[in-house]
Amino acid sequence: MKFFKLNFLFYIFFILLLVVYNIPQVNCIIKEFISGNGQWGTASNWDDGIIPTNTDTVYIRNSNDQKCFSSNGKIVSNRTIVGDGSLTGLVFQIDNYGFQFQRLSILVGGRVFLGIKGDPLTLGSSYDADIEVIFIYGELDIKGTFKKSSSAKFKNTTIQLYKDSEFIVDSSQFESYLINSIQYSTISFQTGTKATMYGLIANDGTFVGVGNSSILIKDNPAGRSTFFNSSAQLSVRNSTFECHDISNIVGGSEFFFSKKSNVSFIDDSIDSFNEVGLYVGNSSIFIQDHTNFYCEKFIGNFDSYIQFENGSVGFINNDYYLNGESILVVKQSTLTLNHTLKASDDSWVYVLQGSVVNIKNNVLISKNGLISGYQSKFEITGKESIEKLYFQLEDQGQLYFYDQSTVILESNLQAAGNSVVAFNHTYTNFNSNITFFDTSSLIGRNYSTITLDNNLVMVDNSSMYLEYSDLTISGSIVFNDNAFLTMRQSSCKVNGFFSDYTSPIKKYYLAIINSQFNIDGFFFSSGNILISNSTLECNNEFKIVGGLRTENGSHIIVSNGNFSIDGRIRINNTIIELKNGILEFSESSNSILLNSTIILDGGDMKIKVGSTLELLNTKLINKNANMNINGNIYINTNSSMTNGANFKLNSNILPLNNSGSEEFDNQGYFDIVKGANESIIMVPVRNSGTINVGRETTIISFTSTSGTIIVNPNATLHSNNTFIISNSSVQGSGVINSSISSNGGSSYGNNTITNLDINGDLESNEDEFVFTLDGKNSTTINVGNNATITNATLIIRVSNDIVNSTQNTTLLTSSNLDATFSKIVFQSYDPQTGIQKQLDDCAHKIKNDKGTLGLLLNSNSKQCVIVSTSTGGTGGGTGGGTGGGTGGGTGGTGDGTGGISSGQTVVVVEEDQKSSLSAGAIAGIIVGIVCVAGIVGVIIHFRNKLPSAQRLTFKLKNLGDKP
Repeated sequence: MKFFKLNFLFYIFFILLLVVYNIPQVNCIIKEFISGNGQWGTASNWDDGIIPTNTDTVYIRNSNDQKCFSSNGKIVSNRTIVGDGSLTGLVFQIDNYGFQFQRLSILVGGRVFLGIKGDPLTLGSSYDADIEVIFIYGELDIKGTFKKSSSAKFKNTTIQLYKDSEFIVDSSQFESYLINSIQYSTISFQTGTKATMYGLIANDGTFVGVGNSSILIKDNPAGRSTFFNSSAQLSVRNSTFECHDISNIVGGSEFFFSKKSNVSFIDDSIDSFNEVGLYVGNSSIFIQDHTNFYCEKFIGNFDSYIQFENGSVGFINNDYYLNGESILVVKQSTLTLNHTLKASDDSWVYVLQGSVVNIKNNVLISKNGLISGYQSKFEITGKESIEKLYFQLEDQGQLYFYDQSTVILESNLQAAGNSVVAFNHTYTNFNSNITFFDTSSLIGRNYSTITLDNNLVMVDNSSMYLEYSDLTISGSIVFNDNAFLTMRQSSCKVNGFFSDYTSPIKKYYLAIINSQFNIDGFFFSSGNILISNSTLECNNEFKIVGGLRTENGSHIIVSNGNFSIDGRIRINNTIIELKNGILEFSESSNSILLNSTIILDGGDMKIKVGSTLELLNTKLINKNANMNINGNIYINTNSSMTNGANFKLNSNILPLNNSGSEEFDNQGYFDIVKGANESIIMVPVRNSGTINVGRETTIISFTSTSGTIIVNPNATLHSNNTFIISNSSVQGSGVINSSISSNGGSSYGNNTITNLDINGDLESNEDEFVFTLDGKNSTTINVGNNATITNATLIIRVSNDIVNSTQNTTLLTSSNLDATFSKIVFQSYDPQTGIQKQLDDCAHKIKNDKGTLGLLLNSNSKQCVIVSTSTGGTGGGTGGGTGGGTGGGTGGTGDGTGGISSGQTVVVVEEDQKSSLSAGAIAGIIVGIVCVAGIVGVIIHFRNKLPSAQRLTFKLKNLGDKP
């Protein structure tokens, strides 16, 4: 408050001057100028006939329109008074040479012209304006030189103006100590004037005009200040205004700097950063029309208005404080602040219409303070600062830019106390960290672009809202406490991590609606997240500990990371896509997907023990991932699961409504892993890949086309429905508690020795059966009920170790076997290399005896030919038909030569003869055949009395395999 003290002292000083002015002077002679129009230097123009000296008091007040001139030399007096307050038109004009007065008083009606033509600094004291005080009630005009030489008696001149007075300096060189206008006066510096002073005081409506001139106000060593008060005005046009003095603009005063003026407020004090050097209180400063404004002083505003406009350029090299509803406007101009800017108590900063504001230091906005702008650029750049800058908003402070503005902040931004940082159709770059506290908020609307080069932290009840905007964060983003995010029709790209440590109590803390959200780092959330009609893509770990709800066509993509769910998720009308990452449902997690799709394209999907996954009208598609399922999957009508890669099941797949319309389509490798507990798959399974059963498993229904099913030892596969297979492979040494119906092209067994039990019916048509033998074991298939095998291919693989030995082996058993083979192949194989070779088919025999299909290895040395296969009659009586023809006739009753019994194959064996037969030989052969037919009848009659190991039913020879 130094300026108030200085002003008070100044008034005390002038009161003392008035008192001294009215004290009678000792040895002073009063002289009256009596000429109506005459020279000062003419003795006859004075009432005593003597030209005044420096001890005289001179009055020029004889009559109206009286004129006194001085042009022939320097004049002197102690005091000179022009006018008496009642006369008019009194003129006192000093030309060419200087003067020496202690005081000059220009009363109402008086007018003084000073037209000194020489510079006393070069031409000597004859051209001095050597005066201590000028009191102006009338008018003072200066046109020439108003300066002092070193020999001047009165070193400091004070010019005092009173109500309605005028002080005009035109085309002059002017030097004064202080100009003080008490009330409603006019001070004018015109036409090339160069004025120097140590203070300028204007009160009560005083107008100070500077046109095409240069004003220098030096720092007053006595501590006086340049002071404008009570609606005083300063207008500087096309001029230079330089002030080193402490300046105070108060009481509704106004400064106008215009017309390409150059304005400077220079601070010469040592403690310039601790004291207000330019104070504007309830007043205004206008910097206009390409004016340059430079200020080194600490600017303090209270309830005031400062405006830069129309191409002006401002540079403030000190702190700038706005308080008490002050306003700073930068319009179509440029302003640089090199030190701290503070705006509080409803003070506002506007940056408008192509303006640029650059702040190179700290900023504090508090108590409803505001920085706002449109179509402009606002920057905080700390390149000249050693320490990292800060931008603080407190107590409802606001930063708001809109309409194609640009905001660049190289400072740490902190917002607290219900403060707001908002952008509307604006580009914004934050170079440092951002933290929001309390209920403060960050808002981006209408195609705004916000980029953060570091981290964003939202705590307490702070919030971020994006609408039709883009947010890019090079660092990370953290939400704590009850902070929340809402995005609508926007995009967010986070190069670091996204951490949501909010509480799951509130319904939603993070809402992503019709938006795109990308995270390169990990994503963690312990709160509640809503994703609606949006895409969320994470290229690292994605972990949900709280709640996740998606809806309305959303899309979640996790690449090269983990999608971990520890809490509960509700997915509706959403695509979840995993790319080379891990989708993990942790213990006790509960996940429900409705009308959605999960796509696994690389990586792993894990459901841990104790977690559940519900698929409601949802598709789970495994393209190229490894699935490890230890928790239950529940699936409803219109839902489906497709495995195109690897699927390990250690739990259950269960329906929600038992409709049977659910589906599990396995196109890859489905591994029901070994375990003590039964796995239940109560949805239809369709297989075109490989199903590996390693434990007791129940499947409601099973269809396989071009697939493989392996039932491992100690594993049992249950179903109440018949397995339907085609072009598929059935393998393993386990148990299938179901019937199998094959439509052709399938195979049973493989190149290993297995023992498969089928506790049901087997219906096979044009399939392939592979049996492998070594010296100890052989492949066996045991069918609990009926086995109907039609037109099958039978492949017998014999180890090289036993290829030349004789061995009887059981291949297939059934309670009722009906088997026909269109082709039988004998092969040898090397157990070490696996190399296979064709064997002599005629050296081995296949037998079918009461549901047992057996092999007699190396039991026949003759070449054999398959003639036909048929189902024989019921047995013939004496005198019965021929039976057993190409189609198998029905034998008569009795003991005649009957047909072949059910399930047997008719084989004709020929001797290996090279020459033609004679007629006698042919007759002998016919007789032989008849005898053989009789013997066959006897054998058929007693065949059931022979042990099964001694019965031979078939002798087979493939004509295509002749040596």
